[in-house]
Amino acid sequence: MLKKISIGISITGLLIILGIVFAIAYINFQLTDLEKRTYAYLTEQKNYEKSDILTVKARLKKLSRWTAEVVFADEPQVTYDYKLVKGEGLIQIGASDPDIDNWKEYQHKHLE
Repeated sequence: MLKKISIGISITGLLIILGIVFAIAYINFQLTDLEKRTYAYLTEQKNYEKSDILTVKARLKKLSRWTAEVVFADEPQVTYDYKLVKGEGLIQIGASDPDIDNWKEYQHKHLE
């Protein structure tokens, strides 16, 4: 009886660990895929040069879930957010306010 309980606990523990590993792998895959799609979207559809894009970093956020944050070389103080929407593809969902003194008058260069 005690042997059956310990085997059951071992199997349950293994399943929990495997679930966690698969969840982490899934999240990493989704983030990497979003980064690649965003970079391709910007270079192939929006005709940005590679040198125009400083960084593309995908993150899991509360409100927009899977979001790619893009920083352009000519506007390093602003982060533009892109999201993959079913049926629409990648869309820009907003931009951060620049970290400058007169941020209310700032004209974003890459708003779509």
